[in-house]
Amino acid sequence: MPILRKIKYGYNSCIKCSTVQQVGGVQIVNHKSGNEIQIVSKDLAEKINELSDRPGYGISLGMQKNKGKKWKRF
Repeated sequence: MPILRKIKYGYNSCIKCSTVQQVGGVQIVNHKSGNEIQIVSKDLAEKINELSDRPGYGISLGMQKNKGKKWKRF
């Protein structure tokens, strides 16, 4: 861990060694320009984001995800 973080901010451990559970974010769309992010646990965020993933529209409908979670054409 860099000394500056330890001295200036008082950190005791690095991110990799931390015991605090990581958090994630879920997009909440209220309307066209009023979006928010809801902070939730990392596991819940991954689950919600996976369930709400859409294939797209128009030309994107011809795209499909492969196991590597990258878009591929079929």
